[in-house]
Amino acid sequence: MKYKSIMKNYMIIIAFSSIIPVEEIILEPEEDTEGIVDYGLYIPGSLISVFIREVDNHSFKVSLRSQDETNILPIAHAFGGGGHLKAAGFKIQGDFKTVYHNLKEHIQGYLSSQSGTPHSLSV
Repeated sequence: MKYKSIMKNYMIIIAFSSIIPVEEIILEPEEDTEGIVDYGLYIPGSLISVFIREVDNHSFKVSLRSQDETNILPIAHAFGGGGHLKAAGFKIQGDFKTVYHNLKEHIQGYLSSQSGTPHSLSV
């Protein structure tokens, strides 16, 4: 699993899990990865946590969580997903680099539009 991304004035935690052959694990991937997205919010200063899980070749499940007054539902809606103000998600197809880049850019643009100040990501 990889953790990435600090956004100026916002901390975004992005975790990623690739497909692991079933014979290499004892846990059930769907159930046992469900709460991972919440752990990013325990990191001091984080407002948004994102967990990207590869569910099939070039197919990903993205979970979003937020705290304070940060509404992540519009981010999920932009990618065809849904949920709640502080817990949302969506499924997306593509290669990981493109999915990651598009999500990072969208979050950056969304948060900038909410504050009126441009924010840059450093990865």
